[in-house]
Amino acid sequence: MTKAIAYVSGIYPYSRKHSLAARRFGRELITKEDLLKTKTEDSQLFIARQKDLGLDFISDGQFLWMDYARPFTLSNKKIEEEILEMVRKSDTNTFIRMPKIENLDDLMNTRLTDFMLPVETENRSIKVYGPYTFANYSTTNGFSLEDIMNSYSKALAQELETITRNNNVRFMEIAEPLLTENVPGNDTMEQEKTCIAQITKNLDIETNLSAPFNSMEPIWEKLLDFPVKGLTVDMRARDFFNVIPEPENIVDNHRFLFDHDIQKTLVLGCVNGRNGGFIPGKGLETPEWIAAVAGMIANKNNLGSIGITFSTDEVIVPRAIADKKLENIAKAKSMLGRLL
Repeated sequence: MTKAIAYVSGIYPYSRKHSLAARRFGRELITKEDLLKTKTEDSQLFIARQKDLGLDFISDGQFLWMDYARPFTLSNKKIEEEILEMVRKSDTNTFIRMPKIENLDDLMNTRLTDFMLPVETENRSIKVYGPYTFANYSTTNGFSLEDIMNSYSKALAQELETITRNNNVRFMEIAEPLLTENVPGNDTMEQEKTCIAQITKNLDIETNLSAPFNSMEPIWEKLLDFPVKGLTVDMRARDFFNVIPEPENIVDNHRFLFDHDIQKTLVLGCVNGRNGGFIPGKGLETPEWIAAVAGMIANKNNLGSIGITFSTDEVIVPRAIADKKLENIAKAKSMLGRLL
């Protein structure tokens, strides 16, 4: 029998109080300690809501991250964050500061615990950039893509062992948006596979790989052999508008999911994480719609587990809309459990 899971991972929208505090901090009207207190309170409320909804993995909102490269961007203590070049993420209106790699050993100075909010929860989740995306976003001192991927993977593996042991992290998602935007050649893809193995080999937790913003079809068959326990598919890639496709249409557009046996947890990013709700009464996927999409795909695959979540590597909609979508994801999980 197929098991249904549901969760949100990664960077989540701030509450209004949190957003106002961040602005006040930017204007030097409150202290860093005041802002951390607000972030922690927002995280505690968000965690409580996820637990009330019965989600399987619990995110702290990653409110300290800003972007997934940031902990490693700041590993070079000599570089001031504000002077780093910024790059736009895919087709969204969000940006990251490009890591400046002057010495590969600097990456080993990263401390992910510094970016974990001081909150307590079991089954905690975390999302990080994968080695290919991190290396491509970096500016370097003449190092090769392979050098950066290897050093980043080594540093990330070290830190993940620490936080899974000390911070109750039980789920880790590796976000690789550039794998589908700048599809690598065979040699680089093999290097990516080796790096992912280095990251996951000593982790006794659920591990997942996502590649949002574009179709996974060009790399799907290769990803099936990657050493992760699950794959997350962005089913709303290039979906800029509020029109929600019919369940049959969205499933038909992802026929590549049925071409091979999937010996992993298949997570469906069918709830649009970067759009929806801007037109009153539209853009919010109903629990029935979400369950219908997941049910159709589950019936076409012999899956041990199927998951439902947001489409993107971070949720880029207002908090009120994100919360409503998350509630519908949780309801869809309950409905799906009865359908499978």
